Amino acid sequence: ICSIFQRLFTEPKKEGVFAIIVYPMNALINSQTNEFNIYKKNYEDATGQSFPITVGQYTGQEKSGPRLEMQENPPQILLTNYMMLELLLTRLQERKIRDAIYSNLRFLVFDELHTYRGRQGADVAMLIRRIRAQCKQEVVCIGTSATMVSVGSLEAQREEVANVATTMFGKRFAASQIVSEKLRRSLDFSGELPSKDALSQVITTGIDSAACESKLRSNPVAVWLENQIALE
Repeated sequence: ICSIFQRLFTEPKKEGVFAIIVYPMNALINSQTNEFNIYKKNYEDATGQSFPITVGQYTGQEKSGPRLEMQENPPQILLTNYMMLELLLTRLQERKIRDAIYSNLRFLVFDELHTYRGRQGADVAMLIRRIRAQCKQEVVCIGTSATMVSVGSLEAQREEVANVATTMFGKRFAASQIVSEKLRRSLDFSGELPSKDALSQVITTGIDSAACESKLRSNPVAVWLENQIALE
């Protein structure tokens, strides 16, 4: 999503649907829309300018007004689910969005890729192939999942994820294209947890919010919380 935003910020005049982000549940779409709105407000408050990117969610829960607006003026980033995406490509009233997808789409993102299995997975895989076949531009396909593979070596996990992505998106993915992540410490840790006395003293004294960053990063309570709770 950050890469998509970066592209749109450097080329904000792009028309049509530049990116589609597909979620398995509308609750995730609502949450992401809220995050986009917060990002938009922060940008406008900081710059005094209008947010240059249009984002819209298109599911079965929107009222007719917002839906009609998107049908006439498709957003650059479209948040939807795979069933609604299927309908967008077939219904007459949404042909403007369909045409905007086929003419301009650059990124097709599927969140929680591991949820698409069996018959549903086959339906989604065919949907992706139909979209890619009709699009005038080369489409970058992206899938995200935190729980797809959890056993074996890191290289074996990447190979398995690459195989799944190849099957889903209908294009070859190599293990080197799989991006993995892991938690790491953000605060200063000496290798030993702060003592009970150190924690008690800091809790009693309180936190000096005006202290320099290095002092805050070594705060005993923060260090204890990160290592005993956050990383766990």
